[in-house]
Amino acid sequence: MNSKAKFDNLDKIVGGILLFVLGVFIVLYASQIFHGEADVAAEVCASGKGSSICHLRNWIFTQYGAYGIGICYLLFGASTIGVAYYLVASSFKTKPNKYLETQTIEPVINSIEKPETLDDVLNGEEPTVAFLEELAVLDSSPALSDEELERQALEQKP
Repeated sequence: MNSKAKFDNLDKIVGGILLFVLGVFIVLYASQIFHGEADVAAEVCASGKGSSICHLRNWIFTQYGAYGIGICYLLFGASTIGVAYYLVASSFKTKPNKYLETQTIEPVINSIEKPETLDDVLNGEEPTVAFLEELAVLDSSPALSDEELERQALEQKP
């Protein structure tokens, strides 16, 4: 294996590791906010000045206090860690997993023995032992009267 193939995705790996570290620090800062160890200023930017993110942060602080800011930092840090994981995991080439390939169920269906019908035997198939036993049981049963046949026929009608 040449050295170029080894380090094809080195930029993704390094970027992922750096993002992971950044995400961990962001989550740790959120933890400090939750424990009251970090100072969260009430207003970062003055009214009418600053970016929209700055104004969004002010709005979150006025609505939810330091807890809301901590939640935002926690979500941002977790998202950063997720992107880092994706970058690192997608940089490694993996072999396809033979157990996850799509399996056909045709061999299973063909291995299941279907009950044989009279039509199958009349169409030239050899009768199975189970079919011959069922036919013998039917032959040995007593004949039904016309009234019994009529009653059974009426029961089967919808």
